[in-house]
Amino acid sequence: MTGMANIPNPRPLRLGILVPPFIGHLRPATVLSRALDSRGHRVEILSFADAAGPLASSGVELTVFGEAEFPAGEWDRRVAIYAWRRRGT
Repeated sequence: MTGMANIPNPRPLRLGILVPPFIGHLRPATVLSRALDSRGHRVEILSFADAAGPLASSGVELTVFGEAEFPAGEWDRRVAIYAWRRRGT
């Protein structure tokens, strides 16, 4: 019986992975992206502008969206406000 790795892919896929710009989400998405890329697929990570810094040296393709609502730094600012509000609960 052959494993999935031995099945030829008849047509490479173009994939987008939607990821919030938390490092704990970006790192696994980067690993997944590279694995799929090594199998001939084209993969883009879709995230807010704050993901650009952590992904800069990763070699993965990033497509930024929501720049009007979440310019660089806005994601971190909102997360900090949320955490501050939740600390008393």
